[in-house]
Parts: sequence; structure tokens; C-alpha cells
Amino acid sequence: MLKVLDDTSAILPLWETLVVKYQVAGKCAHDTRLVAAMIENTVGRILTFNTSDFRCYQEIEAVAPDDIIKSAATIESKQSGTEHP
Repeated sequence: MLKVLDDTSAILPLWETLVVKYQVAGKCAHDTRLVAAMIENTVGRILTFNTSDFRCYQEIEAVAPDDIIKSAATIESKQSGTEHP
């Protein structure tokens, strides 16, 4: 289930801190705002096709859909006893 998070006034100072910390400029500012909202709402992971856009942020983990699929396949093969390298 997905939960919609509120956009609170507490996000702005977090965003400003991150912009300075990571020397953010241009289009990356939007990603930084997402990270600030994640921090404010204690969300540790983001599912994205662009993990490289979030790699610099130490506060969160970016996960690609392919990683989820591979992880699920690994778990399934371990459970069934047909593990593949």
C-alpha cells in the first residue's frame, strides 16, 4: 500500500541544508526536495529508474525496479532449492 505524504513547512529547511551540503544546482534541486521530504517523513528508500540521480545522498537509498525483481528471484530460487548464480 502506498501512503501519500504531506508537504509540510518542515521540508524547506531540510531542503536548504541538503542543497548546501551537496552543492545542488539546477534540475537536481527537485530530487533534493524529494530527499528532504523523505527525511522529514522517515522514508529511507526511493524506488526509481534513475538511481544515479540519488546516489550522492547519504541519507537515503535509491532502489531500481530491476533490483527488486532480481532480489525476489534470488529469494524464490533459494526457497525452492534451485539457486542460480
